[in-house]
Amino acid sequence: MFGLGHPVAMTVLRSRLMRAFAVFAVSAVTVLALAGCGSGTVTIRGQIDLSNSSSFATSCADTSDFPDVSQGTQVVVKSPSETVLGSGALGAGRTLSADGIALSCDYPFTVAGVAAQSRYGVEVGSRGTVWFTAAQARNPVVLSLGG
Repeated sequence: MFGLGHPVAMTVLRSRLMRAFAVFAVSAVTVLALAGCGSGTVTIRGQIDLSNSSSFATSCADTSDFPDVSQGTQVVVKSPSETVLGSGALGAGRTLSADGIALSCDYPFTVAGVAAQSRYGVEVGSRGTVWFTAAQARNPVVLSLGG
């Protein structure tokens, strides 16, 4: 047998340590990857844009062309099987205007604590469900009416 200071013993020891480290590293990556699969929650952010409405001249105060869409309107996020995952409400309308004339009214929303899914359905009021992939939902989603 070789002593611990012998070059062959050092090579064997180094090889075993590297193998042990590699096994540890692969195990750690696997645990982290599995922890992110199908678990956790996400926050779905977005807005609904109302455009080309004759009913709002300078603000979102009167959107009579879209009476079911206003601040406080319910926003529902659904799973691929259409199970409700969470809900929220539209925030205050923001106008995009040019020369004092409102071109669109944008109502923001946030639905937090939604279970991670491969895709999400977003329904504002009674306007039907619009589907987004998980990748699309990482950024704010935009729904549009009018225009």
